[in-house]
Amino acid sequence: RWRRGEDEAVVLVNLVDKKGGQGRLGTLLGEVASKEGVEVGWFDFHKLARERGYDDALEVITDWMLEREEEGKVMRVNCVDCLDRTNVVQSAY
Repeated sequence: RWRRGEDEAVVLVNLVDKKGGQGRLGTLLGEVASKEGVEVGWFDFHKLARERGYDDALEVITDWMLEREEEGKVMRVNCVDCLDRTNVVQSAY
């Protein structure tokens, strides 16, 4: 279910890797969400943290989330193999 109410849009924050099995899953999830009119922000959390550092990676993701929150959108955070990425991002948000 993508919406909590008639006028309440949901935004998907996808934290899975963009390669391998997670990449295929993330692509499929994005396709389904797009068909439903759901905006998707796909952040390869591990790669982003490796390239920019942990704090900068969190800032990139949470800034994106805050922009959507100001528009009244509800966030749904997705991860594949564990809740670590989800918990880190939600606690920073």
